[in-house]
Amino acid sequence: MSKSDVISWNSIILGHCNDPYAVAYFQQMEKSDILPDSVTFISVLSACANLGFMEEGRRFFVEMQNKYRIKPRMEHFACMVNLFRRAGLITEAYEMIVQKMVSNASPTVWGALLYACSLHGNVDVGEIAAEKLFELEPDNAHNFELLMMIYGKAGRWEDVEKVGVLVKISTTLKLVAGIRLPIPYDELEYHLTKYGFLKTYRFWNYHGEVGTPDGVSLASSSFPPRYEDMLIDNAHDLLYCPHT
Repeated sequence: MSKSDVISWNSIILGHCNDPYAVAYFQQMEKSDILPDSVTFISVLSACANLGFMEEGRRFFVEMQNKYRIKPRMEHFACMVNLFRRAGLITEAYEMIVQKMVSNASPTVWGALLYACSLHGNVDVGEIAAEKLFELEPDNAHNFELLMMIYGKAGRWEDVEKVGVLVKISTTLKLVAGIRLPIPYDELEYHLTKYGFLKTYRFWNYHGEVGTPDGVSLASSSFPPRYEDMLIDNAHDLLYCPHT
């Protein structure tokens, strides 16, 4: 390669992120006079995760810090979580997040861990990752779906139903009152009572409108044209948030 620089090396490695040649190109880069940067390691760690190259990925992650003095970013940790996911090492992925990350993990990292738990059916770690994601991005329905998948694989159908109800409550409270979960238990109970969730509540109607007991309604074409009655007996079981 003539007149190579770090950008061109990064492009080549990233372009082969699903090919074993990515590792070979990275090693060739190391032998040249071009020093890898943070993006280089995102690319090569992504390749290791995609290919299941556990030992190489571990080694590159350590070399990045010890040899090249590059501090890991969120993207590097997300790559490592994906690498551990391919090997089924869910506990090790979780320990890396809580023990080795200096700053709080981003939704990208927790999301990678939750996805790994959904594939391998790890309920304990999955619940922790889901709780973090509910706080960081409460509007992301995909996180709820993954947790429901985890519970489903474990045969915990009551928990599947509770999460589904929580999604409906969260959506409606956000629309009619601008309230986002999670919130403390006493606040949740207050709002559930105020908006009629502690009694039988007409959640959808045939016109795709959300109505409150006070007669306020919001139209939305995204709502499915169906009718449901929802009865919630115990609001405290529906919140993944400690009392504050």
